[in-house]
Amino acid sequence: MFFGLIKKIDLELLIFPPLLIIVSTKFSALRSLIFFRHINIHIQYFEMLKIVLIGSFYNVVLPGSNGGDFIKGGIIKSKAKDAPISEIASIILMERVLGLTMSVFIGFISTLVLSPHILELIKTEVSFAKWIYISFAFVSVILIALRFLIRNNNKNKSSILGKIIKLMNTIIGVPFGTLIILLVSSMLKYLTELLSIYCVTYSLGLDVSFSFICFIVPMIFLVVFLPISLGGLGVREGAFVYFFSKLGIGTSLAISASFMIYFYNVLVFLSGGIIQFNSKSKSTPQNT
Repeated sequence: MFFGLIKKIDLELLIFPPLLIIVSTKFSALRSLIFFRHINIHIQYFEMLKIVLIGSFYNVVLPGSNGGDFIKGGIIKSKAKDAPISEIASIILMERVLGLTMSVFIGFISTLVLSPHILELIKTEVSFAKWIYISFAFVSVILIALRFLIRNNNKNKSSILGKIIKLMNTIIGVPFGTLIILLVSSMLKYLTELLSIYCVTYSLGLDVSFSFICFIVPMIFLVVFLPISLGGLGVREGAFVYFFSKLGIGTSLAISASFMIYFYNVLVFLSGGIIQFNSKSKSTPQNT
């Protein structure tokens, strides 16, 4: 069965997923660069790209898909020793929220272009997804309201309320022009990531539309985000099997697609592990 699957793979397409993941990572580094400049942490783009690669490496080897965020925050703190850890953590959190918001937005758009036949097959999942979209829209309205309320608040910053306001202002007080750039970079990051997943399914000859990938991946990301297994292994495969079964795709093909997606991520982000290993080797004093 394995060799039969290999024969079906369009090998010419296999070069595209890792290239698209690299492009996605570059957009992620750009987003991080802009976010941290908002709190006066100035790191060169190439250096930020290395930090993102290191964080992404730990995301694919630690439980869940967010373990690398702690590593990323620690590295940035080591480079900006005067920056409060609360501000660094708030920016990393905001990155996650913005990325998730973009994925949910694209997922919502995908429901508008899915064929009636596909919508009928996944009507329960679409109904569930609509509640997620409504929840995110509600949270977005609250954040927009807080943005203006906090900017007009002059409470004593030494008080507990003042510190909370200052932290919230760090998270949602991004200038409008900068926010647009962040939204665009986040959308491009996510679209290239979705394209890499679509290339994998297409190379396997699976009859899966790009709009269907856009719909299911946000929900898969939400599940994988939970720290259940290393890099989301097993959880991701179960989610792919569930959604692909709606289209009549067999378990073996769904698992193969999921493993290939994970393999490509490990392949690209292994460079982050190598970068950190080299940096630790250089910082370790040599015995003479």
